[in-house]
Amino acid sequence: MEIYPCRIKNERIIPVRLKDADGHLIEIVMGGQEIVLEALDEDALFGGIYEQIIFTPDWEDVKCTQRHSWAPKANKEYPWVVEVINLQGLEWETRFAGGREWTLPCGIPVFVNVSALEPWARFRRIEIKKVPETFEDKVATGFWDFRMRLEDVGTLRSEKELEALSEEIERLEGKARQKPKAL
Repeated sequence: MEIYPCRIKNERIIPVRLKDADGHLIEIVMGGQEIVLEALDEDALFGGIYEQIIFTPDWEDVKCTQRHSWAPKANKEYPWVVEVINLQGLEWETRFAGGREWTLPCGIPVFVNVSALEPWARFRRIEIKKVPETFEDKVATGFWDFRMRLEDVGTLRSEKELEALSEEIERLEGKARQKPKAL
């Protein structure tokens, strides 16, 4: 059995709570602390996928070093892999895709498997970003104000991948339309 170590360094002054993609708390890394986490699963976020993660003092910058031997894997039920990164959300955001809820830590890419019928399948990368939203000020009539809201911004797959996705969707929808044969 192989062990996958991950060096985690917190250069911030406040603690960083580490959760895996399932949302379970793994460790709390105090400000200025450096630890090594070991994973037995090559697809574990801390250890399997990344061999080093540095939380810099700038809240929107996390430096991740991906393990050279790791590559995203498709599975039979959810064959499309999407890289999802929470760039400007809370310490972690959650999204539902691929038949489960994913915990997305701020600044660390997570690789999500989805089926062809899910909206995320069209994208190779999705970034969770803050975008300004304007609204009319209810107190000061005639004035506009803005607030920040989170939005999932996707980068589409290549034309060739989108064609393959379209063919798979047609195949899956064709199977769903077939009527069961009478006995």
